[in-house]
Amino acid sequence: MSEQESEALKKCVEILGKSAGIASVRDIEHSDALLVLGEDPVNTAPRLALAAIQASRQKPIEEIAKKLKIPVWLDQPVRNAVQDAKGPIINATPFATSIDTIATISHRAAPDDLARLGFAIANALNDAAPSIDGLTPGQKDLAKAIAQMLSEAKRPTVIAGATCGSIALLEAAADVYAALSDVNKAGAKICLIVPDANSLGLAMFGAGNLEDASARARQGLDAVIVLENDLYRRASSKAVDALFSKTRVISLDSLENETIADADIVLPCATFAESQGTLINNEGRAQRYFKVLPPKNEVRRAGVGSET
Repeated sequence: MSEQESEALKKCVEILGKSAGIASVRDIEHSDALLVLGEDPVNTAPRLALAAIQASRQKPIEEIAKKLKIPVWLDQPVRNAVQDAKGPIINATPFATSIDTIATISHRAAPDDLARLGFAIANALNDAAPSIDGLTPGQKDLAKAIAQMLSEAKRPTVIAGATCGSIALLEAAADVYAALSDVNKAGAKICLIVPDANSLGLAMFGAGNLEDASARARQGLDAVIVLENDLYRRASSKAVDALFSKTRVISLDSLENETIADADIVLPCATFAESQGTLINNEGRAQRYFKVLPPKNEVRRAGVGSET
């Protein structure tokens, strides 16, 4: 991983280590208010995006269907009662995303400005949170409106992540969650989206980054082994070329990519669907995955995770 990605993941580990309300997919599904801060779940965590869509129905179900005494499990009558009503979903991102289609508020800004908005929301929720100077009247009103929506919810969830590579954005999400926890101690949750399966696990293990590997290569390395990863997607071509020029490269992968093209030795390996093991998910929990397809011939797994 790159240095920027590594630092963002370390911050995720730090935040989750201090958080009692780490959201699962089920928690997000049952949230009655969502703040998406700087993430595009449709592209970075599709299953969580589906959960966000389901979350948008929670408040209308409680306010409309339950008042009509319609059991929640009667899907069609519930849909007829709720119609197009949606609960509060705030989508604050650098660019338009598919979540905008269900959002109550959509806001576009650069990552640093989104972080400032997050800190302002936290301060509006709890005066003890740091205040932000230099906000325009419109930004202050937006922060107050979002804070009001979140404070009125029973089960609000903050969704952020490492996609923007912004430490300030992650800290802002953590501050909003902390402020919500003071307002609604039992129901508030936080969800941090990470780049890949087991990338949070690598951060928890104290894994290095590409810059560290390049420095070691300059000091002398016999070989670099790349496990199911295209390093050209993690850093600039110049940085990866510099690393590869100093040592031999052995790549294990199931897909063709630029790293394989530059590798000295390429070993094919089984896809995720042809292997089983354990990884650390975005909640910081050990999660099992299972083989769904028998591997062809004698291809074997690359070794990511535990086989037991």
